Amino acid sequence: MDIQLESSKFEKELVLICQEIFWENEINLKDDFYAMGADSVSAMRIAAKVKSQFGIKLSPYDIFKHPNIQELARYISKLKGELNADGEKSSSSTREYKGNI
Repeated sequence: MDIQLESSKFEKELVLICQEIFWENEINLKDDFYAMGADSVSAMRIAAKVKSQFGIKLSPYDIFKHPNIQELARYISKLKGELNADGEKSSSSTREYKGNI
């Protein structure tokens, strides 16, 4: 799966989420959440909407670590690639040690 294409899908949805949460009509992909007035409550609201729409559980820390739509979409896209349908780490994304102990 192409991460760039997947990210753009998430970017579009995140723009809609942020428009609702921040009451802004014009939001750019690189607009900083802090500059839009983000706080821990709005970060929790974003995380809740991401979980309901994408099935990905984020913490407010994840929102602030990826402080704009473009970065957050890329992070969600990477997580979606690493998680299976149940939202758990897929076996292909976990490493298994096969050396001597």
